[in-house]
Amino acid sequence: MISIFSSPRNFNGIFDIIQQNAINSWLLIDPAIEIYLIDKSDNIPQYLLENKRINWLTNVEHNEFGTPLMNSMIKEVEKKTNNNYLLYVSSDIILFPDTLKIIQPLFFEKKFCAVCIRRDYEQKEPIKFENGWDKLIQDKLSTVNTTNPMAGDFFMFPKNFWENFPPFALGRTMVDGWMMYQTLNQKAKLIDVTPSLIIGHQNHDYGHHPGGREGVYKGEEAIRNEKLAGGWQYAFSIKDSNFLLRNNKILKKGIYGKRIMRKLFTKLVMKHRFYHIYKIVYAILKRFIYREFLTKIPY
Repeated sequence: MISIFSSPRNFNGIFDIIQQNAINSWLLIDPAIEIYLIDKSDNIPQYLLENKRINWLTNVEHNEFGTPLMNSMIKEVEKKTNNNYLLYVSSDIILFPDTLKIIQPLFFEKKFCAVCIRRDYEQKEPIKFENGWDKLIQDKLSTVNTTNPMAGDFFMFPKNFWENFPPFALGRTMVDGWMMYQTLNQKAKLIDVTPSLIIGHQNHDYGHHPGGREGVYKGEEAIRNEKLAGGWQYAFSIKDSNFLLRNNKILKKGIYGKRIMRKLFTKLVMKHRFYHIYKIVYAILKRFIYREFLTKIPY
């Protein structure tokens, strides 16, 4: 079976509503699923503290800003769980009761990381988890396009999967991009489950950080994360996945069109050399040959 883990922000304002929505949706997936949450948040609702299916992580390391470190959180979950698979989801993500059924083919894989692009929507009120609640939200999300392919809100992987995981500050850029890079670097399958699975992201502001959006993406912790990763060239995206889950099957993705140049770039990055040459060639091709043929790369 699988263990879900996450790091909730303080249960204040809109985050009180959307995080309770998210956690309650996870609890409805399957009674056998374990849930692990960091217990450092303020104003945690008493009913969550008393829920015997929720395990509270008390020994996760934090940096000097009070932000949890992703590598420490993974280690703590792996110490406590007997399950073979872990699923990290952001604390504002709605999962639906059919999640386990949809991702079932992943349980036959040994070396992989599965990712999913979220769909953003407005949810300002507590969800009433009555019959049909999931269909109402899924119908709403079906009209919404998937968003940023570099946003990592869903990562499923086997226990003890990661090699040399840096002490990234959670939620401060580079964590998700590096995880996608590292999956391929470990010669594992990076599986995009977006064609089969819908996950809902409840929109919110950046009031949880003193510096707002600028602080999250350009602050000291974000700069440190980039250095720990080795630079922006190691920020891969879901578009770099080499497999996908569709129609209950895990299929290898073809390499054509825009993916040809992007594949060349990722290969060079994983060899830790020559990618600066690629940048020059890419710029020349983009300017003089065929702009639409090339895909944007992060640097």
